Amino acid sequence: MNLKKLLLAAGFTLAFSDVSMLLASGVANTLNQVQDFLKQKDFISARNLLTEELKSNKNEYKLWLALGYVYESEQNYDMALKAFTFASELKTNIPGLPDRIIRLQELVKTFKTEIANGHTDTTEQTLLEKARYLLAFGKEPEGFKMFYEAVEADRRILSKDFGIIKKGLSFFEKNGSNVENAAFYLGAFQFYNGQYEKASTTLEAFIKTSQESPLTETARQFIDESLQIIRMAQTQSAPKTVKIAQKSGNTAVKIAKIEKSKKPAGPRAQAEGTKSD
Repeated sequence: MNLKKLLLAAGFTLAFSDVSMLLASGVANTLNQVQDFLKQKDFISARNLLTEELKSNKNEYKLWLALGYVYESEQNYDMALKAFTFASELKTNIPGLPDRIIRLQELVKTFKTEIANGHTDTTEQTLLEKARYLLAFGKEPEGFKMFYEAVEADRRILSKDFGIIKKGLSFFEKNGSNVENAAFYLGAFQFYNGQYEKASTTLEAFIKTSQESPLTETARQFIDESLQIIRMAQTQSAPKTVKIAQKSGNTAVKIAKIEKSKKPAGPRAQAEGTKSD
């Protein structure tokens, strides 16, 4: 009897083990498919696949984690926060997740404040928050491009750039060959940093090597702005240059008069001086 119970228990244990392996295998396959969809930026298919899998496997934290990443990629930060929270409840101490949740909470709070104030989710402040969020989690290309969009929505953001401009300059200089349209964004960040001559040179090279697009048109606008600023700076410094030249000229005349008075008198002046004596 005991032997039968033992064998029966062993059979159940083996069956449960097989089911666990199958579930793990199913989750792995789902996650691989999701990864492929994300590479193709097919967020809808990735989301649908995960939500369907979660109907029968709702306690798998990896699925909730993946769903959070999908929502995050779609910039649906409210739903991403919920998915990540579920994942953290199912499994504690997931590396990097607590910080991610905190940043998402801040971002969602900002969005709700913007909406309450009558703004849409495309306002410059919201774009800046999105940029900072992306950069906080190492998504440099997306973050710096989002910052560019925020600045072009409102140039006043340049007064509180949180050090993003210098980081962006360094990033696009180092990764020019790996990032699409890197030369354009490098030129834009040079412009934001006040390097107008460099910006003009960089953007002119970008236009020459690129097909016509909205970015090439924007590059021309940056170049025009840069040249205008350079001309204005030259015009403002011109009066100072003239005054310095005039002052130098007057000083030179004075020096010439002093030097002339120091010269010894000629023969005629000496003769006149002798007659007077």
